[in-house]
Amino acid sequence: MRRNAHVDLRSGRLVVSSWDTTQGNYPATIQGDWAKVADEPVANEAIGALVRSALAASRDRVPYPDFRTDAEPARRRRAVYKLAGVKSETAYAAGTRAVSVKVDDVSGEMRITPYRNGGQRTGFTEMLDDVITIAEPSGDAALGLAIRRALGIATDGT
Repeated sequence: MRRNAHVDLRSGRLVVSSWDTTQGNYPATIQGDWAKVADEPVANEAIGALVRSALAASRDRVPYPDFRTDAEPARRRRAVYKLAGVKSETAYAAGTRAVSVKVDDVSGEMRITPYRNGGQRTGFTEMLDDVITIAEPSGDAALGLAIRRALGIATDGT
């Protein structure tokens, strides 16, 4: 099973959300149902606990949505915008540092990947040379610290 969460830092707020993985030979990652926001400063242990909640809500092998006719994926994304106090992806991305957290239940590893924010031109790109890997059973404080390290590596597009 694959579990996914994102942590975005924008305007002094952490936006933590679950992401789902679709079924099939070429799975995609799509916005999940769970999202919370926390105003900085946030303790590392609290960040770790939020991410664990997002990972617990993440689903694997969901049907691939038809984005042309299914309003649910857009509704989920708009819910994240509302938590962040913006109305569009462009506004959300401006000045955002992004990190993904992926757990593979088979290996027991958590992969924390910072993103390069390329703005409207290129969007968010994984910084694969800067991935941080920790053991899944690590405590919330260790997970929060690793996420803070990754957010420090991620770029905000400015």
